[in-house]
Amino acid sequence: MRKNALIFILITLAVIFLLGISAGIQSNTIIEWWQPTVACALFSIAGTAALHKVFRHLIRTNIKYLEYPLAFVVVFSILLCAFYSTNYFMSDPTTRQEYSVPIVNKYSKEGYRTKRVGRRTVRSEKYTTYYIQIKLPDGQIKSYSRPVGEYVKIKRGQKVKISVEEGLYRIPVIKKRPGINFERH
Repeated sequence: MRKNALIFILITLAVIFLLGISAGIQSNTIIEWWQPTVACALFSIAGTAALHKVFRHLIRTNIKYLEYPLAFVVVFSILLCAFYSTNYFMSDPTTRQEYSVPIVNKYSKEGYRTKRVGRRTVRSEKYTTYYIQIKLPDGQIKSYSRPVGEYVKIKRGQKVKISVEEGLYRIPVIKKRPGINFERH
């Protein structure tokens, strides 16, 4: 039973890692998040049908039909990570274009860090994350977190420069994120 639990934990960590990579690269991809998600989910159904027996032998549990959702989640996370990674890292540098895009909004979010004290968990400190929203040439709006030093210098309507390249699947990707190199009016 311990071997099965270890395999299940490793599979879970691999899925979390792959989905984290996908989410990170998605923030630099100019496409709605649901489009590649739906496409990868449809392809994952076929992968689930082909691989469910492998997962049945891999996890060996008493829970009947657990291999189907597990195979779906693993195949889905692999396909989604592969899609975003290949589109981003195999982009064509000859198609690079510089855009000057406006900052349409800036906002902050507050969160709490917790600290364990003895047997109890206590809220220890509040922290703030700062974001800007830029409007891309196609009208889409993207949010990016910024350090507080940049955030206080930013004004709405100000323009920032970004670099956009055409990805492997002809989906544009942002190669240079907006930063402190603002255009002056």
